Amino acid sequence: MIEIINPKNINLFIKVVKDAGVGSLHVITDFDRTLTRAFVDGHKVNTSFGAIRQANYLPAEYVRRANEYYDYYHPWEIDPDMSRAEKAAIMREWWTRHLELLVEYGLTESKINEIAQLSKFSFRSGMDKFIKLTSRNNIPVVIMSAGMGNMIDRRLAMAGFDWGNIYVVANYLDFDQKGQMKGIKGEVIHSLNKYETTLTHYPWYENIASRKNVILLGDSVDDVGMVEGFDYHNLIKIGWLNDEVDKLMSSYRRVFDVVITEDNGLEYVNNILRGIIA
Repeated sequence: MIEIINPKNINLFIKVVKDAGVGSLHVITDFDRTLTRAFVDGHKVNTSFGAIRQANYLPAEYVRRANEYYDYYHPWEIDPDMSRAEKAAIMREWWTRHLELLVEYGLTESKINEIAQLSKFSFRSGMDKFIKLTSRNNIPVVIMSAGMGNMIDRRLAMAGFDWGNIYVVANYLDFDQKGQMKGIKGEVIHSLNKYETTLTHYPWYENIASRKNVILLGDSVDDVGMVEGFDYHNLIKIGWLNDEVDKLMSSYRRVFDVVITEDNGLEYVNNILRGIIA
C-alpha cells in the first residue's frame, strides 16, 4: 500500500524541481530496509550488523553476547514514546559495545566479504531503475546508514550499483595490514544521530551543496533527521513502514509525506523522478 499524506505537496515539489532543473535535486536515503527489502522468503532480513550476528562466522560466545545486546537495546530503539535525545544516548552505547565485541572476537575483512555474499539480502524492486535514473541525470544519491559501510559498498558493487553518483556515509571498519579489525574510522553513526553527522569534510560535498531540493527516503521516523545537515529549500519525505503497521502508522503519518507498506519497491520514487525529468 502507498499512502500519500498530502498529494498537493508532492505535486508542488515535482513542479518546483522540474522548473528549477534536475541540477537542483539530490536524494538522501537510508540503506537497510529502505533501499533493501525488509523480508525475503517470509523472513525479516538482517541489517549489515545483524548479518554478522546471525552468520556464525564468529565464535558462539560472540553470537550469544551480540544477541543479548540486541534483546536489551532494540526495544528502546523502536519505542515511539521515548525522546530522541534519550534514545540517542542508548543507541550510542549499543553501537559502541557491539563494535568492541567485533574487535574482541576477531572480525576480519575477508569475513565481511563472505557475509556480504552469502547472507540473505535483496534490493527493493525498482532499484535498478532508480540507480539508472539518478546516474544518467547526474542526481547525487547520499546513502546515510548506521550500518557497516564496508558491507554496503560490497553489496552495491556486487549488484552493479556502485555508480559515480552514489556516496556512502556509514560506519567504516578499520583493519590492520593482516585484515584484522582494529576499530572504526571516524565517529560512530547509529540510528539516532544521523542528524549530527557533518558532511562538509567529504570531498564530494561540493557536488550537493548547491542542490537545494531534496527527496528523503527512510524506514524509521528518526531517518527524517538525515536532512538536518543540509541547507535545503524544498523537501519531500518518503518512508517505508515494514512491520507493526497498526502500532506505528500514526507516527509515520506525522513525519512522512508518503508512507509505503507491505515491503513495496521503489517504483513510486521512480515515478517522481520521471515526472521531474520528463
